[in-house]
Amino acid sequence: MWLYIFIGLIIGSISGYKSYWFLFLLMIPLTLCFLQRRYWNALSCLIAAAIIAIVTWFISRPFTSGVYVGMVTRSAENYFVISTYRGGIYVQSTLNPGLGSLFRLTGKYRTLYFARVEGDFDFASYLNRRGCFNFYDGGQIECILDIPNFLSGYRSWVLSELDGDNRSLISSFLFAKGSGGISGYNHLREASLTRFLTDTSLHISFIVLLFERVLKEKNNRLLRFISPAICFIVCTLSDFSLSGKRIFLLSITRLFSSRFKESMHSRCLAGSLLILSSPFCVCDLGFYIPFMLMTSSVFMRGLGRLIPKVVRTLLKAILNFLVIVPFSIIETGKINLLAMVIPLFLVLPSCLAYCLSLPLLLIPAYGIVLEHIAGIYLSLLRLLSNFGVIRIGVFLLPFIILWYIALLVFFVAYAIGHPWRYRVLILIPLCFISLPIFSSFQRDRVVFINVGQGDSTLVVKSGKGVLIDTGGSIYRDIASECLVPFLEKEGIKRLAGVIITHEDFDHCGALEGLTRSLEVEKVIYGDEVSGSFNLGGIEFIDHNFRTDGADDNDISAVLEFEVGKNNFLIMGDAPVSVEKEIIERGADLKVDYLRIGHHGSKTSTSVELLTAVNPELAVISCGKNYYGHPDPEVVGRIAGAGIPIWRTDIDGSLKVFC
Repeated sequence: MWLYIFIGLIIGSISGYKSYWFLFLLMIPLTLCFLQRRYWNALSCLIAAAIIAIVTWFISRPFTSGVYVGMVTRSAENYFVISTYRGGIYVQSTLNPGLGSLFRLTGKYRTLYFARVEGDFDFASYLNRRGCFNFYDGGQIECILDIPNFLSGYRSWVLSELDGDNRSLISSFLFAKGSGGISGYNHLREASLTRFLTDTSLHISFIVLLFERVLKEKNNRLLRFISPAICFIVCTLSDFSLSGKRIFLLSITRLFSSRFKESMHSRCLAGSLLILSSPFCVCDLGFYIPFMLMTSSVFMRGLGRLIPKVVRTLLKAILNFLVIVPFSIIETGKINLLAMVIPLFLVLPSCLAYCLSLPLLLIPAYGIVLEHIAGIYLSLLRLLSNFGVIRIGVFLLPFIILWYIALLVFFVAYAIGHPWRYRVLILIPLCFISLPIFSSFQRDRVVFINVGQGDSTLVVKSGKGVLIDTGGSIYRDIASECLVPFLEKEGIKRLAGVIITHEDFDHCGALEGLTRSLEVEKVIYGDEVSGSFNLGGIEFIDHNFRTDGADDNDISAVLEFEVGKNNFLIMGDAPVSVEKEIIERGADLKVDYLRIGHHGSKTSTSVELLTAVNPELAVISCGKNYYGHPDPEVVGRIAGAGIPIWRTDIDGSLKVFC
């Protein structure tokens, strides 16, 4: 029954948060229940899905004002999050209260978002997956109950002798804070090593097993509470993070029910409790991987008496690799073929590194010695991450579906004892063979890339890519931090051309860095062309015939192009005067997607232009700025015309398949 409740909670949470269309997925478990005549299981699954769907829908609804009382569930030096009956509220403050503190907030609220560019850590989505959707936008903050933040001070004290990468690594071990602060993090992620570090919790399992072995013959009563006690300490030190709560809940389910021990039921019960405590965690990939890996472990345990231990260990590593492969493609667009054996080399070093770091919890000066141990371990990680990486490119949904169908067929064949159960494994290499076939049928697409306060649009047609503007920032390298990683993930190894609409820095500042890192066949500037021209097999029309003006915006290219059945119009930074000239010339400007001019500035986007273009969607490319972009008047003008708006600073990059 717990399996069906677990499935119902997952489907219900996703449905309430994303779309109620996901509720149709309930047909799968309900059909299985009716075929097996397990009607109570079907009813439990349906009730669990309905309740959690209503709860997640209610919590994720935005609100703009009111008085809310809540408890602090997350705290840092510059912000804290309080949980209320309407969900979490992000408060930007240096108060740094302790967990459990009570606050009353009176004032205004807005939808939670943070300025970022493509490739940056999406902190807003991270908080959304933890039930926080609203930003406290000013008013009165009243502290009802103040609990000192002992944990924050304790963590700083423990890590006081560590710096840089070593500090990030030991923090990920002791406080489950993740490994994102480690330099070369992307390489570790491509090798599937970050999943190994943060999601498997092998080091926690190792220390629990060590204590159980020591106390096994001394105190059987105490032995039952060792695992929950250790897991609770880990959960507390991690500020009740997702991974911390997961291992604690799993230990609790095993403590209170002996029949759940080492069974699929205990995992489903722990997963159900985790969803009830954090309903939106189901939208985090990190939620699924541990449960899928534990499922494969249960499966391999069934083979324990049939095959030698060494062979079983190797098969378990291969099976874990098969489970993680699709997640690696989704996150990085790459596969590390050695990911099936790398964990075998890292299990013992990771557990030893964790055990050797434990004295730091009581003796911070020990960090001087731990620096060298952490350095050796990181060197091993980086060495292993440099081998066996294959670039796949864009996310291949058919490949992912076929991959999991093959795994499902294998599990079902094994469960029913089919004589061909091991022959079914041939489906896995067939999936790899199909990969180039799926890759060759990649759909044409246009991507409005989030480059912050700037503009950049990728056009892909028949496998060739053209970039319109590159964006640019004086505060960071947009080329190396944003464009190049994004293009690699999209499978773009070289560009047929780059078009610079005009030479404002926020449109061309990243060009030099881009050409150093990626092959670009041709660069075209807006003042060099007018009318029709072809680049990379794509026909462009520049509607701005001006060759000089008061500033660069007057000669900004206004580009129209067609990909598939969709038409696009990129306005650059063209002002209203240029818009008027183009309209008076009688040009047919009806398109499906309009990239609003000058980042939504009031100098562009007249009512006449919106009437002439009448797009299905208006895209505003902007970021954190001091110019007031996009101007509220322009936003109101677009909304008044009945045109939906997509803002890259709030909604992120937009990919349109054609």
